[in-house]
Amino acid sequence: MDTAQFTSQLVSFSQVEQQLKSNADLDKLVASANNNQASLGLAYIGKNVAVQGNSFDFNPSTESSVTIGYNLASAPATDKISIVDSSGNVVYSTQGSLNSGQNSFTWNGLDNNGNAVPAGTYTVQVNAMDATNAAVAATTDVPGTVSGMETASDGTVQLQVGSQLVPLANVTAVY
Repeated sequence: MDTAQFTSQLVSFSQVEQQLKSNADLDKLVASANNNQASLGLAYIGKNVAVQGNSFDFNPSTESSVTIGYNLASAPATDKISIVDSSGNVVYSTQGSLNSGQNSFTWNGLDNNGNAVPAGTYTVQVNAMDATNAAVAATTDVPGTVSGMETASDGTVQLQVGSQLVPLANVTAVY
């Protein structure tokens, strides 16, 4: 083997060795980042949060009302907000805002007949339509209290908010 080929092979071996070391170092960095995420998740326990989603727990013995945020992509001509129980029954509905952007409404835990609803998991639905009767995109943020934390098999942190696990990335506000 001539000197040039020998040198070329040595350089190749050296590059492979450096790549293996870089991969090991990256694995260490990922593990460290996951540990930091877990520590961050622990700091949320006991905090009231708003999370992206439409399902929330409501207990009238501990809460007198719940405030739900929603964002409309454009100004609607109509906006109906409904609260649905776990059986799929609409227990409350009201007219929402006709403004685009961030909005909110407060539900006092009463059904359409003025009766207190039982404790349970409820879903908020925002049905906004524009002047041509086309749907206006809406996203919702629901409140809850963080009672625990888990780390998923892929290393992502999930918070126990009421009866559901929510990815830490879905938390939009902490109170």
